Amino acid sequence: MTSTTAVPQATRAGSRSKTKQIKKDKKRHNGLVATPLKVLERPVIGVDPDHRVSIENMTYIGSYSWVDSVEPTIVVPGAPPIWRDRRTPYTIPPDRKTFTYEDAYRMPSSPNLARMRAIDIMTEEKGIHIDWPSIDFITDRNALRKLLRWNNGASGKDFRIDLELVGELTVFLNRWEDKTHHRADPHHPGYGFSFEHASTSPARGCEGTTGHHRISSYEFGGLRMIVSYEVDACAATTTAETKAIAQPSTSARASSQRSSKPIGTSSGSSRARTKGTTLSIIRAGHEVPQSSLIELKSSSKISWTETYPQLYLGQIPHLYHGLHDHGRVRQIVKRERSEEALLRVDYELQANFHKLHDCLRTIQALVIEHGRQVHLSLVYEAKRGRPLEVYQRTSPVTNFLPQEILQRFE
Repeated sequence: MTSTTAVPQATRAGSRSKTKQIKKDKKRHNGLVATPLKVLERPVIGVDPDHRVSIENMTYIGSYSWVDSVEPTIVVPGAPPIWRDRRTPYTIPPDRKTFTYEDAYRMPSSPNLARMRAIDIMTEEKGIHIDWPSIDFITDRNALRKLLRWNNGASGKDFRIDLELVGELTVFLNRWEDKTHHRADPHHPGYGFSFEHASTSPARGCEGTTGHHRISSYEFGGLRMIVSYEVDACAATTTAETKAIAQPSTSARASSQRSSKPIGTSSGSSRARTKGTTLSIIRAGHEVPQSSLIELKSSSKISWTETYPQLYLGQIPHLYHGLHDHGRVRQIVKRERSEEALLRVDYELQANFHKLHDCLRTIQALVIEHGRQVHLSLVYEAKRGRPLEVYQRTSPVTNFLPQEILQRFE
């Protein structure tokens, strides 16, 4: 008779978790050579706390909202959802599906195309000239926050950022994600997306849209940046907007979010075609002032080293924090980036922003040194105790921007 020994459930779960992590690590290295080209050290800077790294000359240059449809479609300029200022308490359901990287989820073959098309439309309309060859970095806020965490010595999460040189000095920081969306864990539910949906109403012409993305140009310690960032909400800026958000039901709001295409008037539509993929563009929505933008949080506690850089890198002036107990929103705490307490946070994080600036300078010099024919990627694997490593990429560039866009950097 053969005896058997039961494997403890915790051991089996741990084994599955380890196997899953190994698969993720392998996927993160897809298309990269086996050995790192270089290891980057964290910047060590003695900073005069009175010498700030400032974001200056910020200019709105474009925005767009994704339509929840099968065919990749954006609304330009779109608009963020409008804060409803609901009376507390109210109840929100757990998140079911969340986007990790909506641009790549909607358009995996060219995740940067929506950003560039929105910039072209809005700068032409507003008469804004961009000296493209002089831009140092084009990125989304997410990549900057990942580098900031690494610079600060925070463990953070594993990440990969693909680097691409266009023109003589412009570097694209291209996000790489294992999954562009995921279903929420029912055993550890989150409420962030539900809080946004239950607390806001879509702007006119933006019904049926999901994430709203805003693009700004600014100087970060002398570096010329074009940065895109998701905007959770905005304050109503007109009487018409205030009347339009007269407490619609939660079910109506959810139905609007699932709508397959925007409703309302649109001033026209067009299609941008690249590499066999079509991006449809609907002209609707309206530009909103930077002063009305709101970052929403529904976590039980705010970590300022995590949250403040979101406000700083997007220059978001308002933070609304929904305090809730398992989805029962009992209080909304409203904070202003200009208030004294957050100005102290800015002061305390200045060394971190200096390190980010120094890191970007190092990355740019490295990419320029290897030229446009050598494609590089940054890989950080915190769970394996690895440093930030630079790998050469053997796979094709994943940006896939059309030639007429790339030519502007020459």
